[in-house]
Amino acid sequence: SHASLAQRGQALLVSWGVTELVQRRASMVVFALLPVVDMFFDGLVLGDLVVQKKWPVLGGCLGAAIVLPQVLTFVFLWRNEMRQLHQIVEVLLGPVIGLSGYFWLDLSESSQQVSLFFVAVSLVPAVNLRSGWEEGRHSAASGAQWFEIAEGMIEAPWSAILVLYSSFLTHQPPSAKFIGSFAASIVTTAKAADQFNRADQAKSLTGAIPGTVKVAPEVTFRVVFLALLAFLTRPFGDGSAAELETSRSYFACIVIAVDLCCNMFFLLATASQSPAAPRLLVSAAMVIGHPPEFLDAFAQIRNPHRLTRLVVALLLASVAVFGQILMRLVSPEDDRVEMLLDSYPHLLLAMIVGYVASWSRGLYGWLVEPAPIYSHEERVRRASGKFREAVLKNDLPLTQLVAKVDGAEVPSVGNQGNGIVTALAVSAAQTKMHAQLLRAIPGNSGWEANVTKALNSVAQKFTTLTDVGGDGFWEMFTAVQQEIKSARRADSDQWTEVTLKDETVTEVELQLLLGLVRKLKVDMTLASDAALEQLNWWDCQVDTIFLQGDRGLSDQASSMMQTWQAKRLIGSKRKPPSPDTMIAGVAAIRGLSTVEFGTGEKAISDPSAAVLGDTILASGLLLHLDCKDNKFTVAGICVVADSIRQSTSIRNFILHGAVLTMEGVRKIAEAMVGCSSIEFVDLTEGDIKEDGADLLGQALLASRSMTTLILDGNKVGPRGAEKLADAIAASATMTSLGLAFNRIGPVGAAKIGDAIKRSTTMQEIGLAGNDIGADGLDQLVEGIAESTALTKINLSDNKLGDQGAVKLGAAFARSSTLQDVDLQMNQIGAEGARELAAAIAVSPSMRQLGLIGNCVGDDGAAAIAEAIMASKSMQLLDVQYNEIKQIGAEKLAEAVAASQSLLTLDIRCNSIGGAAMRKLGDAIKVNSTIRNMWTEGCTTTTVAAAYLRECAATRGVNLQSPPPEYLQNLGEE
Repeated sequence: SHASLAQRGQALLVSWGVTELVQRRASMVVFALLPVVDMFFDGLVLGDLVVQKKWPVLGGCLGAAIVLPQVLTFVFLWRNEMRQLHQIVEVLLGPVIGLSGYFWLDLSESSQQVSLFFVAVSLVPAVNLRSGWEEGRHSAASGAQWFEIAEGMIEAPWSAILVLYSSFLTHQPPSAKFIGSFAASIVTTAKAADQFNRADQAKSLTGAIPGTVKVAPEVTFRVVFLALLAFLTRPFGDGSAAELETSRSYFACIVIAVDLCCNMFFLLATASQSPAAPRLLVSAAMVIGHPPEFLDAFAQIRNPHRLTRLVVALLLASVAVFGQILMRLVSPEDDRVEMLLDSYPHLLLAMIVGYVASWSRGLYGWLVEPAPIYSHEERVRRASGKFREAVLKNDLPLTQLVAKVDGAEVPSVGNQGNGIVTALAVSAAQTKMHAQLLRAIPGNSGWEANVTKALNSVAQKFTTLTDVGGDGFWEMFTAVQQEIKSARRADSDQWTEVTLKDETVTEVELQLLLGLVRKLKVDMTLASDAALEQLNWWDCQVDTIFLQGDRGLSDQASSMMQTWQAKRLIGSKRKPPSPDTMIAGVAAIRGLSTVEFGTGEKAISDPSAAVLGDTILASGLLLHLDCKDNKFTVAGICVVADSIRQSTSIRNFILHGAVLTMEGVRKIAEAMVGCSSIEFVDLTEGDIKEDGADLLGQALLASRSMTTLILDGNKVGPRGAEKLADAIAASATMTSLGLAFNRIGPVGAAKIGDAIKRSTTMQEIGLAGNDIGADGLDQLVEGIAESTALTKINLSDNKLGDQGAVKLGAAFARSSTLQDVDLQMNQIGAEGARELAAAIAVSPSMRQLGLIGNCVGDDGAAAIAEAIMASKSMQLLDVQYNEIKQIGAEKLAEAVAASQSLLTLDIRCNSIGGAAMRKLGDAIKVNSTIRNMWTEGCTTTTVAAAYLRECAATRGVNLQSPPPEYLQNLGEE
């Protein structure tokens, strides 16, 4: 099917590494190039007809066919407030330049051709491409889709008909430019016909290609047939230049006009409530195409329309041929049929193929696969869904068609479906549409005037609101606002996210005023200072502001930020803002409790750091300051640290990746001592070494608030570990210490073990990647066993082996508090796994065990499975990459079935086989606690995997594993 072909194409591109954004942009480029190529050839042909052949009538008709559809579409969109009047320049600039040069300048023939070439030039494709490039799709509010439909369904086919007709008049084979113009027009028309059928769906290149190929034969037949009809029914003449200059073909014009009128009456009969402008557009498109497929009201008459047209075409062709036979008796030298057979045999063959394909498609759709018959209720339900999507996309023509033709319900203000609430919440242009639709709803007459007045005032921008409607308006608006807020309470966890750009500033104002926005993205490259100055918070509160795009701010825009309120300010890591802009936001935005810098590799100047320091001092609300991976100078670090020292609110400070030097470490140590609120400090990869660890250890001893210190990757060594160990042993507040990848070795591990043993508060310790080895565990395991506070320990990548696992197992069994253990990449085999399993079986507190990248095998897995069945507390087991095969996996399946506590089993990337996979499915059926079972990368059979998915779906178990950074990025962008 068309949909499956599109999905397969997208999946194939994704497998090749082509992202969805790249696919969408490629689609936009191709869709923009088609009309551009068509314009190019049309411009060449127009110059040829008027200047070289001296056929002004045909040339004028071609020029009108090029320009008028775009002008009418623009007027149609402008009337519906989807375009502004000054944007008419995009349509008329080329024609005005071309016609002005041709009529008012004394040009040579070659220059006249160049001048007429500009008549075919339109800036609309380029403007639409630029406006939608960031997101990889046109916004429906731009009207780009309707420009493309008008270009493809009206301009392209009529220019192709005129080009063919003028080529026939020469009684010679067509030139290269005529062939190029015809081919470009056919492809553009076929693509637009497919797009017209699926106007309610998102466009994609993989979906457009099969759709275009599907309709191309019918389009080719229709275009060639009308051109041949015009040529064959043209009155006979002497073939002189004066006679050809008139280019008469009255019969074909009458046929096309009758076809257009029949389409209009047809639409009026089936959809009498449809607005005149969309009805005219659809009627003109149906001269070449058929009733669009996205409207269910036309489902039953689409194939009859196709077959009726084919029968009429056969009758008209018979009339034209019979007329030729009669006219040859009068003028035997003008044998047009013979000329067509000699000069255009391939074109006639293409028309016949298209005719046969049209019959085949019509009969197949009529007899074999008829259109579905929907009940009135089902049709209204489907139409209402399309209406809702069109409302959210702000596509006014589409909303009018599905509302008036398909009968979509448009609820009144009392409902939360698509009523006045949604209208106010989406866009100014949409409010005009709702004002029109509400007039037709029974029961709305009493408040229609107030609603229309309010909607119109909103559409005129917020600067005039206080002057329009008076107190009555504001009372109504407050009621609507409260209605929205009460409806939002039920799904308060859902985030409403909008992006501020120049073209969306009015919509953002509306949503902010109504209290709908919780997450606002401000793209500095797409939002000018004027947009920032226009944006007013109206005392509305948002949760999060994302700043992105490297551009500075004017003083006026910076001052406008002082009216903004938010809880969190985050710099985008993918598209970092400039440091000055980020710091200006920190200084200006009120109510901030969390700031996450995302300026990346851009250096933060000392003056900017000073502004940040002043802001920290002035703010009494800032709790969380994340400067991860940002380039402060040492002087800047000192300024910020000194401000934190004096702060009474800062709790968390992250300076991940900064080169601190001893001076910077000293200032941060002073801040840890001086700030009464500081609890969490992360100095990962700060290169503090042993001396820095000594300073920080002294600070921990003096601090009355510090609970967490992260020093991963700082080369503190055994001596630095000793200094920190003494501090945490004596601290009355410290609960967590991160010392991963610090080369502390067995000596440092022994000191940490002693500190854990003595501490009454230390709950979490991170010692991954420290080359501790099994021999360095003796004092550490003693500390683990005897600690009264330790709940979590990470000993990943420490070359512990089975010997180390045996020691740890004995300690875990003795511990009464330990809950979470991570032993990744430690060369633990079956022997070590058995000792760990024994600890799990007797531990009253153990909840999570991570063994990624070890080699426990089937025997180790079986032992752990037995322990899980005995444990009353185990909730998560992670045994990825552990050489587990069928026997071990089956034992784990038995454990899942029997466990009363297990929530998550991660068995990814093990060769477990199909039988074990089926047993895991059976275990899911009987277990009442399991919530996640991650099996990606396991060697198994397709049937067994399908069975597991079926069992998981039945019990609501998640099989989709999270990304590796899942736990770390839960709260990040």
